[in-house]
Amino acid sequence: MSRAAIARLALAGWLALGAMWTPEAKAQTAEELIASKHVMIRHRLEPAEPVYVGQPVRLWVEVMTRAWFLEAPRYPATIEVAKAIVIPPDSFGVNSTDRIGGETYAVQGRSYTIFPQITGSFEVPPVEVGLVVAREDASRSPEIVLRTEPVTIEARLPSGAEGHGLVLSTPRLTVDEQFSRRLEGMRLGESFERQVTMTIDDSVAMLLPPMDFTASEGIAIYPARPEVSDTRNRGALSGTRVDAATYVMEAEGAFVLPAVTITWWNLRTSQLEEEVLPEVEFSVEANPDLAAEHLGEPEVEEAGVVDEQVAEKEGAFDWRLIVAAMVSFMILVVLLRRIRRRLGSGEGSQSPEAVEAELFRELEKVARTGAPQATFAAFVSWLDHLSAQGSPVPAREFLDRAQDEELTELYNSLVRGLYGGDSPESKSAWSGARFSKAVRRGRRAFLEGDAKRFGRQDPLPPLNPVAE
Repeated sequence: MSRAAIARLALAGWLALGAMWTPEAKAQTAEELIASKHVMIRHRLEPAEPVYVGQPVRLWVEVMTRAWFLEAPRYPATIEVAKAIVIPPDSFGVNSTDRIGGETYAVQGRSYTIFPQITGSFEVPPVEVGLVVAREDASRSPEIVLRTEPVTIEARLPSGAEGHGLVLSTPRLTVDEQFSRRLEGMRLGESFERQVTMTIDDSVAMLLPPMDFTASEGIAIYPARPEVSDTRNRGALSGTRVDAATYVMEAEGAFVLPAVTITWWNLRTSQLEEEVLPEVEFSVEANPDLAAEHLGEPEVEEAGVVDEQVAEKEGAFDWRLIVAAMVSFMILVVLLRRIRRRLGSGEGSQSPEAVEAELFRELEKVARTGAPQATFAAFVSWLDHLSAQGSPVPAREFLDRAQDEELTELYNSLVRGLYGGDSPESKSAWSGARFSKAVRRGRRAFLEGDAKRFGRQDPLPPLNPVAE
């Protein structure tokens, strides 16, 4: 064979070999990578046994490759499970390695936490995960979509929990109750705040029951909007719910705050337990500083003058200021009860805007007297009717939207004085007259903002309507 023939034969061989090793010829499709188990997906439930209603069940979804991930696997933000609450996974996955069939796999997984809300079977749909990996020749694969198989969860009630309604299932539940003052020696016209804090481990705050603040006739209750928050620390969940209410004494006599019982299933001990807030008994006595003849229409301007005169005396004590504050508080109580009766009976019904305007007038009158407890009660009652949408407005939301530094300073001073151990009128920052003016500015900003958001034509109803 001639040298030319040998050269031609060698060239043909090299060309054939090059064609065999061309990336396009060796590139594996997504289906081939799945079929060859170059990539896999698996899932598991923790715990795997039948679970209790309200108990967290973690669905772990893991994807694996014999090579390495070129992008972070794309998990769904959440999954839909009927009659259950689902908490999405953390934004970062859990990375590890595993030996399967003699091969080493890189593993990345995330968990979805599922809380069954009723007894029975729960169908968890397939979970789709998209991933991009290195092929066996280290080239980039197309996006591969893997799916888990459907999963069934069986939920049941804990033993002995029948008839208790929704029972919390958790390894730990704490319930704490606090009062802003001692209830001994309560007098007519005084008030206190009650706060109940519930914390649940390995669960979320939305499962905690709302606190039912009740009392017999003669006590007005002004609940605050509950504070609900969840925390996640390295995958561990915990939830906290804070309920609070202000109780105002409207009558003399003996009163009882009923006991509150929260039933829960302890996952650590497998026992049904109860957290009990005991019954609270107290009495309300007559207030000698209040006279029946003062329960008429308030002389607001005169009370304001007394407040200014006291301020001019550079801290000199004047018993008239205390009397004026208590009288104004009782006036507020009487007026609020009249408003509630008028609205509840349907006689002389008023529009929401008119009710808000009337409550704001009373707030201004009481604030100018310098009475802190009465001012706070009037402020909370007015915020309950401020929004045109019919829902109470939290104080912090009102302050945020008002964007008034003086208003925020005065409000914080008022709250510290009532519930922080100091008297508000002893603080230089507190002034009922200044608070009244600041709230008026905040009201205008709030209602004008509502008018822009909801298209109200008349955001500020007249405070002094003319009778037809």
